[in-house]
Amino acid sequence: MLANLSSSDGRYKAPEALAHQLAYDRYHRDALLECQADKRWKIQKIEDFFAAKPIDLAGKSHKTYLVFFASYCPPFFGAHAQPFWIMEEQANGTYKELLSDNQDEVQILDTRHNGYSDISTQYGNDEPVILRFDASLKAYR
Repeated sequence: MLANLSSSDGRYKAPEALAHQLAYDRYHRDALLECQADKRWKIQKIEDFFAAKPIDLAGKSHKTYLVFFASYCPPFFGAHAQPFWIMEEQANGTYKELLSDNQDEVQILDTRHNGYSDISTQYGNDEPVILRFDASLKAYR
């Protein structure tokens, strides 16, 4: 699924608060600023680095997004896998990270546990891994 998503046409613009929260997270900020300074990567604002596709992970009562990168920044990418996050909007306007990983493929499945859809991820030629959410909303195999 990650390989099929393209944000170059603007379809997957991340909500402003979500992009800001991820861009200024201490784990991302320095690398993004480094990529912004390197003009090869054409990053105007670090917030624009994130794209987000709305997903139905917990039903219509929760706004949930599959977040991925809108452009390239070397510190975030391996040989082939792409980083992604699954983020859920909270009542106060911030976002809770439900899952983050580096994979080649991620799919939201029709099966559910604890009210949340199961997720399938795959890295390279490895067998797909099915992730489920426990009652505390931590993903597990």
